[in-house]
Amino acid sequence: MVVNAIHNSSPRRDTPLVKINCGAIPETLLESELFGYEKGAFTGANKTKKGLMELASGGTVFLDEVGELPLSMQAKLLTFLEDRRFKRVGGLRDIEVNVRIIAATNRDLEAEVQKGTFREDLFYRLNVMQIRIPPLRERREDIPVLARYYLEHFNRKFGKHVKDIDPAFLAEMERYSWKGNVRELRNVMERCVLFCQGELLTGEETGLEFKRDSGPSAGPSYPMKDLSQGPIDLKQEVDAFERSYIHRALELSGGNSSRAAQLLGCTRFTLKRRLEQE
Repeated sequence: MVVNAIHNSSPRRDTPLVKINCGAIPETLLESELFGYEKGAFTGANKTKKGLMELASGGTVFLDEVGELPLSMQAKLLTFLEDRRFKRVGGLRDIEVNVRIIAATNRDLEAEVQKGTFREDLFYRLNVMQIRIPPLRERREDIPVLARYYLEHFNRKFGKHVKDIDPAFLAEMERYSWKGNVRELRNVMERCVLFCQGELLTGEETGLEFKRDSGPSAGPSYPMKDLSQGPIDLKQEVDAFERSYIHRALELSGGNSSRAAQLLGCTRFTLKRRLEQE
């Protein structure tokens, strides 16, 4: 949805938007899918075929799940990104295209770089401008807006006339953790509208039972000790208190060290050094 918004709000809106799921294409086919191939390049190549990059020329290419790319393909993608030129498989001529690249991943690519599964040079080449999309549980104010949007959407789809959402049901949705994010909310609304028999959506007719969730889990905490019971080791207590905050920040950020460092008001290097001391 974010990619669609970027593309449709830009001067490229009337040009192709090509979406590629990097994890869904077999490794052996990736190069030919992205860059095409010449006739006779391999067995079965009976005619020249343009790749997705070439078909998107002038527009936008969305590389979804870019963290799934094998290292061999990462090198070829990096070469292409440097000057927007490539050769088709089996071809000798350079083909130049004008495309905007948007990449997305649910992995921590900085951690993947450290593990050696993602090229550092490709990471920095892609990471020109980063847009972090917080999980739905971190932007609960969006839940009523999205719920009502999907209410109208599925009313039209199913020919229903559900007018509104019961405030109690909406409050339950706002408390729910939504581990599946917007997709999960969309599915819930689809089931609710489909089975609703009245004009008010209550959620009861679907048999759905949301886990009551008053907010993000409290995570690990460190209680103060009773000083009246005797002396304490202040450094040890402060270290334990700090660790409690660090673990909570990592929990909220889904293990993303850069985001956790932002929540803690420190640098990623400082956070990494502190974790290494544990």
